[in-house]
Amino acid sequence: MKKRYFPRWRKCSFVEIVEPEGQTDQNKPTDRRLEGPFERCDTIWDRELRKIDKPYYATVDADFEILDGRFVPVMLAQLDSNPNLVAMATDYSPAVPEHYDSYSDQIIRLNQRWHTWFCIYKRETLQCQIPHAYHEEVRSGAVRREAWDTTVYFQKH
Repeated sequence: MKKRYFPRWRKCSFVEIVEPEGQTDQNKPTDRRLEGPFERCDTIWDRELRKIDKPYYATVDADFEILDGRFVPVMLAQLDSNPNLVAMATDYSPAVPEHYDSYSDQIIRLNQRWHTWFCIYKRETLQCQIPHAYHEEVRSGAVRREAWDTTVYFQKH
């Protein structure tokens, strides 16, 4: 992926690629369940996004396929025209009151979320001190765990 896309992305004036030392393909974990010496995306977002000095920043998953980029100016125009709108994403999922969580083998409430595979935020969202990490709270009742997936608790606030 890096060999294919990084050279193209580097040609874009609005793209800056940061490649930390030690996080090379040679050091990548071979067990697909492990994240290895690499940091989780939410840890990187909490630290690195704050360094961006532009009116907008975006999260884009490496495997997000942009077949037609005309949606990006539409999203930016909506953000520009609405002062109360601080983020937009290409995909949204409503809350799921009873979701099977395979990690815990339990039924949880999974809260609504704007998916991170392509999400544009206004810079002022970085004033929020809530981390981008997965968040959960234990509740009373039949469904005991309420969960906010990666970035969702940040989005809520």
